[in-house]
Amino acid sequence: MRQEDRERLSQPYTQEPDRFSLLNALRIQLPNLIELDSLIWKDLSVGPPYGIHWWRTGPEHSEPRGLVCDQLVACTLSVFENLVEAELHRLAFLHFCDLISDWKGNSVRDNGQLELAPMECPVDELPPKYRNLYCSGCVIALCAALDCFAGTIIGAWPLPQDILRADFRRLKNEVKVSECVAKVGPEGWLEWLLDFRDMLIHRGRRLQKSISIPREPDSCGPDWQSELRLPLEPGLSEVQAFRQLGGSNANISAMVLNEKAEVTLDGLEKSVVALIELIAEALVCRWKARQLSEIEMQQPTEKQWGSKSQRSRFQGYAPQPQASDGEMVGIADPDIEKRFRAAGLVDSSD
Repeated sequence: MRQEDRERLSQPYTQEPDRFSLLNALRIQLPNLIELDSLIWKDLSVGPPYGIHWWRTGPEHSEPRGLVCDQLVACTLSVFENLVEAELHRLAFLHFCDLISDWKGNSVRDNGQLELAPMECPVDELPPKYRNLYCSGCVIALCAALDCFAGTIIGAWPLPQDILRADFRRLKNEVKVSECVAKVGPEGWLEWLLDFRDMLIHRGRRLQKSISIPREPDSCGPDWQSELRLPLEPGLSEVQAFRQLGGSNANISAMVLNEKAEVTLDGLEKSVVALIELIAEALVCRWKARQLSEIEMQQPTEKQWGSKSQRSRFQGYAPQPQASDGEMVGIADPDIEKRFRAAGLVDSSD
């Protein structure tokens, strides 16, 4: 990461760190989601009927009750984890953007033509690869945060959908999600983000497009700087983009967003965090109302855990002999122990 970011994160904690300390140090503000997380943990029942102690479910749904509850806990925790990873990817991305911009800026001749020095070893080729790696990692982590948050919505609202296969895209018409999306970013930002993720994972990668522009007179560094621009329509293939956006002139500037990739990733992350916070605020109110029986609603655990998962036959590439029961280490983390007890996995009398 950049020197200024490393120095900022090297400052000592001013108080005893907890599981949200790194989140705060990275300037990811999620007070509503943290409150919802706290409410869920406080309401866990470590004995029968397990799950959330005030959930109303039929007796025949005791097993999915524990499974749904633990997935709700896991999804909410994973939102925090994915947002931390997204920010770490973004900070590393900024570092390599600066390196590449200076490298290319020093390669612009007086006539404005770019003349890059030849690559002499594999290490010389790594900076652009790292930049792409961290850009992709940031986008994928942001989308993972949203999909995990979809699981939180399904479990906390609740919705009669499979929580194990939660997909934020499927919630667009639920819980006023579309209204919230429109409030936290420019038109089309969420579809662009999800399309870019799908392109990275499921389709051929779009070509990288950079432009060289003069640096501001008062700025340090080379006279020129290189800026990466992300595709305007990530849902299109490369040739589709040329045909539909560039036309016969194939104008590359018409095929990319008219802003630096650094600006795009920063905006996407802020929109995702704001969206999660806006919906989490409604979930907190909903949870408290259900808790006080102001909203009479049964937890549809039979629909939230309706799918039958096939067990994997994969055992690893060099599996070791399994440890005997006497060699197994006990559960030392009290939070994990509470989760397992609330899921009915550990006998509450142990």
